[in-house]
Amino acid sequence: MTALAGFCGSADEDDARRECAAMLRAQAQYADTPPQIDSHGACVLGRALYRTVPEDRFDTGPLTGGDGGLSLVADIRLDDRAGLIAALALPPGAAARLSDADLLLRGWEAWGEDILPRLNADFALALWDARRQELILARDFMGQRPLFHCQTGQGTAFASMPAGLLARSDSMRCPDAQAMATYIGLMPGTGPRSFFEGIERVRPGHLLRITANGPREERFWSPPRRRLTLDDPAAYTGMTLERLDRAVAARMRGTGPLASHLSAGMDSAAVTDSAARQLGPGQRIIALTAAPPEGFDAVPPPPGRFFDEAPLAAQVAAAHDGIDHLVIRSDSADPSATWDRAFVLFQAPLPNPCNYLWSTALNDAAQARGARVLLTAQLGNLSFSYAARAHYANLLARGSLRDWARQISKARHLGRSAVSLGLDTVHPLCPAWALRALARLRGRSGSLSDHDFAAAGAAQPEGAIPTSQRIRDSHAERMQALEWLDFGIYNKGILAGWGLDTRDPTADRELVELCLSIPDAIYQREGRDRALARAMMAGRLPDAIVTGLRRGYQAADWRRGILNARASLTEQNRRSGHVPFAQDLIDTAAVERALAALSEDERPGQGDELTVRLGLLRALAAGHFIRKATGSNQ
Repeated sequence: MTALAGFCGSADEDDARRECAAMLRAQAQYADTPPQIDSHGACVLGRALYRTVPEDRFDTGPLTGGDGGLSLVADIRLDDRAGLIAALALPPGAAARLSDADLLLRGWEAWGEDILPRLNADFALALWDARRQELILARDFMGQRPLFHCQTGQGTAFASMPAGLLARSDSMRCPDAQAMATYIGLMPGTGPRSFFEGIERVRPGHLLRITANGPREERFWSPPRRRLTLDDPAAYTGMTLERLDRAVAARMRGTGPLASHLSAGMDSAAVTDSAARQLGPGQRIIALTAAPPEGFDAVPPPPGRFFDEAPLAAQVAAAHDGIDHLVIRSDSADPSATWDRAFVLFQAPLPNPCNYLWSTALNDAAQARGARVLLTAQLGNLSFSYAARAHYANLLARGSLRDWARQISKARHLGRSAVSLGLDTVHPLCPAWALRALARLRGRSGSLSDHDFAAAGAAQPEGAIPTSQRIRDSHAERMQALEWLDFGIYNKGILAGWGLDTRDPTADRELVELCLSIPDAIYQREGRDRALARAMMAGRLPDAIVTGLRRGYQAADWRRGILNARASLTEQNRRSGHVPFAQDLIDTAAVERALAALSEDERPGQGDELTVRLGLLRALAAGHFIRKATGSNQ
């Protein structure tokens, strides 16, 4: 990975270089080599490298190309080096001595910005085109590498992380009220706002074109709507499995030991299994499983869930000689204990404060064993293990009553409940008001806003989410979900905090585009949801994982952790209540009441997931972030 920084505008060149150097110093935790800065007339570009792949030793950026007209700094890991080298017709010997950033620049020289949608890579880049007097900022379609920018009185400054832009001499360190309201309101941030006023993110899959006329945002990744039509359903299975294996292999390229997340779920198990099958001689993988405290099984799990994923994960590990399996059991700690460090690493509040405790413990274990690469599977549900549950509603809407009844019958035979199947059929067909009424009849809220702790009159959240209504168009549903995802700052923070380069094979661009083209009937087949993934993993993963209907429950002891830290969390909330910015956004009185009323009964109840596990902890984390961001001594 690489920390980027730069400035383009009318500032004095020496001043611009000083500002760029200050921005890189502020991002020193994200680099393990000295910063390099180049001036190109009105534009100054800088970078500081963190070596994560062998070819990084050839990275001498900032780079110049296009007969001197192009200047590039890039935070990039190519996951199809061979494909790009072949497309550029480069001699293999010469290409082997080129960094990933060098290959990107060669591609830009050949195709211009058309290189972006064809890259299979995690990347963020800044390119100055002197001929057009244009700065381009861009990020990969999943936002695996971060990039932020701000407009100053003299031009545009950019940096990998907000910390870089906050180091500018004219920076004002103030949280962004609307971004904080979106976070407290349990909404995903879909716009360009960061959590600091005046600092914006480059959105995943977009480029920002900055000229004398100002910035203009353009989407460069927009996969076409197409449907594969293959005669044999098994052909989809073979094609997708081959693509997943290639994605895993590409992300095993590294400079040190390899680790992976391994739960009892199909996604992480599939990635770990694939990596184990492709280990080189003498190579091993450290598989990390989070589990609740010993004896926690005495607490009954929610319907369709189970708490301890370690036994099933152990079956996956036992099938391969190259896996060292580590089970990390939680200790029901204070969920806020790590928030001070998280603020420094991420410069954003945690999206799921509850789960951060166990992910931190897994990172600690991986770091202690010398791992440098961490494989994850965060996008599996939107790629190869997509459930396509709106398929039932679509069958009914098309008048295919016989097919619908046959699928429902098979699903019931396999163990699906009539209630869940009925909801899968009804949800995509009902208007929002009917879904809210149905939720009330079931004793639940149909709106996320009913579970937040926003102050009266607070800024309104950015964007909106349909009230639990599943979109019947599977392409649109997944594209909407992808709009909400942005892992860049968290990947960068994990690198700084633990030296781990986080890589997700399930977010491979070619894999995602393939999965978007597969018909829903392949994902929801013969009464089985996630049918494609189940067919892919049959014979590779334990039957209990491949055929199982129950799912693991992460951070099962979350309530115990909050109860153990109730006094500390109450005090933190009171401190937030003394900060005017937090007073305007958070109903701290409601937070205190919720903490006081929290039941000692550890069984998950109705509304717990949103109201307490997510809503309450987000309100507390928001207060903590505001205190740190404003420099409050509360």
